[in-house]
Amino acid sequence: MACLDSLLDGSVDWQFFYYDARLASFTDEWPHRSANLLPEKMAAAGFYYDPDNTVRDNVTCPFCLKSLMGWEFDDDPVVEHSKRKDLCYFARLQKEEEEWT
Repeated sequence: MACLDSLLDGSVDWQFFYYDARLASFTDEWPHRSANLLPEKMAAAGFYYDPDNTVRDNVTCPFCLKSLMGWEFDDDPVVEHSKRKDLCYFARLQKEEEEWT
């Protein structure tokens, strides 16, 4: 229900439900270049880039609203998402947008 509440109160932008918008959020400011943390993999794991003044590698899931930071080069964003928020429907389903019904 947190996801619906967040949409209704405007705290999350619905566009980030879609891969292309999540991917586009990763600007040149994204500090990681390792293969595991490429923007494509982060967006596929459900995250959009959500930095603030103090944390340059913060990402947020628009589905469960979990934010993660402090990424290490060998982290797997899918695994980290699932470990940190086991109730996230996006992380649990891991379906392509075309498969959503």
